[in-house]
Amino acid sequence: MPVYTVRIVRAAVREIQKLPHEYFKLVAEIIKNISDGNLGDYRKLEGYKDLWRTKKHDVRVIWTKNQNQFLILIAGQRKDIYKRIIEDINRNPEIDIADVIDIGEKTVEDVPTYIWNPTQTNSWNQFVYGGYLYSPVLTQEQKAIFQEVINSSLHSGSNHSNINSLLVQSAPGTGKTVCAALMASELYANNYWNIALILPETLCAEIKEFTEIKEILQIREANFFVGTFAEWLHQAAPDIYETVATVSQELQALQSQARKIHVIDNNEYLNINDLILFRGFIANKHKHEQSDYPIYRENKHWIGELKKIKLSELQQRLGNKKIWIDGVNAITENARPLQQSNTTLFIFDEAQDYLIDEINAIVKMLERWQQDSNHASILFLLGDMNQRITPIDFNWGHLKLNKRHNLKYNYRNTKYILEFANSFHLFAQQANSGGKKLPEVSKPEEAFEQGEPVRILECTSQEEALKILNDLSDKVRYTCALEQRSILRLLSNQVKLIYQDIPEQYSNLPGLDYIKFHQAKGREFDACVAFSVFKGQGQPSFEEANNWYTIFTRPRYRLLVIATTDEINRFERSHFQKCQFFNTSNIDTLDWITEWANGEHLFKDITGLCNIIYEGLSNQPVQIYWDTYAAFRLARIDNNKVTQIEEQAIKILANHSKEILYEELRQIQQIDSPSDRIPLQCLLLMALDSSWEAVQVASELQNINPQEQEYENLILRIADRLQRKGLLYEAARVRMKIGMHLPEDFPFREEISNHEGYLVTLLCNAAIDKIGNTGEL
Repeated sequence: MPVYTVRIVRAAVREIQKLPHEYFKLVAEIIKNISDGNLGDYRKLEGYKDLWRTKKHDVRVIWTKNQNQFLILIAGQRKDIYKRIIEDINRNPEIDIADVIDIGEKTVEDVPTYIWNPTQTNSWNQFVYGGYLYSPVLTQEQKAIFQEVINSSLHSGSNHSNINSLLVQSAPGTGKTVCAALMASELYANNYWNIALILPETLCAEIKEFTEIKEILQIREANFFVGTFAEWLHQAAPDIYETVATVSQELQALQSQARKIHVIDNNEYLNINDLILFRGFIANKHKHEQSDYPIYRENKHWIGELKKIKLSELQQRLGNKKIWIDGVNAITENARPLQQSNTTLFIFDEAQDYLIDEINAIVKMLERWQQDSNHASILFLLGDMNQRITPIDFNWGHLKLNKRHNLKYNYRNTKYILEFANSFHLFAQQANSGGKKLPEVSKPEEAFEQGEPVRILECTSQEEALKILNDLSDKVRYTCALEQRSILRLLSNQVKLIYQDIPEQYSNLPGLDYIKFHQAKGREFDACVAFSVFKGQGQPSFEEANNWYTIFTRPRYRLLVIATTDEINRFERSHFQKCQFFNTSNIDTLDWITEWANGEHLFKDITGLCNIIYEGLSNQPVQIYWDTYAAFRLARIDNNKVTQIEEQAIKILANHSKEILYEELRQIQQIDSPSDRIPLQCLLLMALDSSWEAVQVASELQNINPQEQEYENLILRIADRLQRKGLLYEAARVRMKIGMHLPEDFPFREEISNHEGYLVTLLCNAAIDKIGNTGEL
């Protein structure tokens, strides 16, 4: 039987997210069947080149096929599909697929797609509401970079360096991180290279969920590292790392010395940016001309003040602890290449946010490995100088890299959003006047969709703007109430709110996902709101312009800017001429921004997720979300935390009658995904004190995918529940299902271990046999 790969374009995923529950399920059935080679009720569409449709009731899925690979282009209700697909038997020539999805000069191979693999993610809800992001496919453009890295391993370093190095300087949305992640996993899996993929802390957990990376990390091999730079340093030399001052220790020492020599008053405090300026422009080991650094020029006076703090005095305050860069040098000087492979690929994502000294330390380490150990070493840097959000001394030119590349296509943003974001990049260019030329931004024509104009909601005052947040919260809650069975659908309707500063009483409104502007970097959303980000006075600074450019490249399709008239008047009104302006009486604008689902990065607030679940269970009638366990998996909640959540859920469920719980059990049978249905069934059975029936139901998971951890985790949770109730024998017998043995001190251990059945019956029979054989108990 042939194996089929199903890829789905992102635009199709976005449309599927909006479908009502019954159509959502039908699309899932069609696509799952296609992955099995069952095309259902299908036919070729007249007037289109190699375009096909499968229908089921009122749902249509439009696809094309190349050998054993299906590409899903459009999916949804019939009435919406045929607004875009108009058949014509006499059309000549036939319409090409590229024209169907409106990608202009680009090829279908350039379109960002995601693999649906039911054996790896059998929960359709989990896939559609964020899981799809973890199964991306390299585009044609990204594959070229991949080949360049492979070729680098065949040659020694160039005149610039003794190692091969590669830089990808590209605008946001061009897929740099995806490219690095997929390259790292493939080069490890196929070539068995040593891999170090260094990521910002905010991206680590998400990248570790990529299908290929997740599979490798489960093996726990030493020569495949994914994490932060600090984590890599700790792993490379834990003893030395323990001698390095923490960020808080170094900041505290810097602050104390600044107070001592009156750089600041005793009631003043330094912040993390002050420490970064000190590290980058004062404690730096390299000596390059700094006057062309825009960050240096903007902070020149303050850097001059910080220079009054001598390194030797700072070191004295730290005692036996090393300052950061000394620690980095000590660790890299002592690090040795791993022997599992003769090639190491060291990747820095968002490289522009690292100190030149940090990168140089890695370069020297890799050079030493290559020279002393004949160990091939490749340095791969990805980043964008236009997205610097920390006052760093980074400059590509000082690294003397061998090769540079640029990813052309923007896979994230629409043309309208790029035009808006690029207009703020112009302010960065103005602030940088006289300095090094800034890199090029993505051209709007290199985006894949036209999109819709950015909307500006203009408020007369800050008070009026804050009131909009309350209205937005109410709008989201109303929308969420319409969907009764999906917590992922509910959570995905939360509005992503990127802000600079919000009063405390408005900082925790339900339905809003608050993101500080510096936390938005590296993330992307279908739609988001930028709230009061233009606060300030006068000509925009280089740092402000970089922040705005970063913020406005986060949304893929829709962006709503909420700003006061005073904020907008910082700029010429003509700056916003391609935007649509609205005032606070226009409620349609709030409908517009809440329409798109934001299925990604939903679960930073685990407590909030749990509270929604508990609230539903407490309702009359009970509200059980059918994709609860899909939400747990997307939130990366570990088994111990799931146990705690289930314990609280069982307490709440005990307030409902058994009839209601049994009715819910019957309803749950409709859930298609075993990974979503079986744990939910077991939860209800535990609430009904039917733990052994729960064990029997759980065994279905083992039959579906014996390699997965889900079955073992579920059995452990059932056993833990029994143990907390004091049923130690029963808990131990349940654990036997996953290969654990009864404790040695359990009476009648041997007799119980080898038999199924009720415990009381087994114990009584064992006691009777013992009395009959020995005359005593």
